[in-house]
Amino acid sequence: ILAAKAPPDGLPVSAAHAHFLRGVAHAALGEVAEAKRERAAFAAALPKVPKDFYWGSNLATDVLAVALPYLDGEIAYRAGDHATAVAKLREAVEMEDALKYDEPPAWTIPSRHALGAILIDAKRPAEAEAVYREDLKKYPANGWALRGLATALEMQKKTAAAAEVEARFAAAWARATVDLETSCYCVRKGRAD
Repeated sequence: ILAAKAPPDGLPVSAAHAHFLRGVAHAALGEVAEAKRERAAFAAALPKVPKDFYWGSNLATDVLAVALPYLDGEIAYRAGDHATAVAKLREAVEMEDALKYDEPPAWTIPSRHALGAILIDAKRPAEAEAVYREDLKKYPANGWALRGLATALEMQKKTAAAAEVEARFAAAWARATVDLETSCYCVRKGRAD
């Protein structure tokens, strides 16, 4: 992401989205100052997106609006501010849920996966469990949510439920080519200790 060239002029949606993605990449690397700069560039690019541009079935501005609290949450997490991270990611979840149904979903970076991972890291597994269960109502076999739910259950010593979810995760992830420790790469380790 960080090595990619900026989109050419005349592509306002791509330009704004690129700043968001670069912000997330910097945040994931712990480069908070750089992530904040990309967040500012994204906020400046967003008003340049025409109000009548669509992203699938949704207005592009509505889809891109999810990026502001999402990125704010990731930046806050990397800055060590779990409370703000959780609050901002909850806001992103609400905005994501308000988008019109589309296939594939308009917002392709599930906010609940980041929220759940950060709740687990903050040692709030019961809240994380609720977040993952809500995600699984929409996407019942999503391996990312199943990984997070299993971890949340393990942390609460809900052994039988965790084993059942682990089995569901194993089935969902059987053909994957990467190991998965957490529901979001924004948190490096998510398994219960």
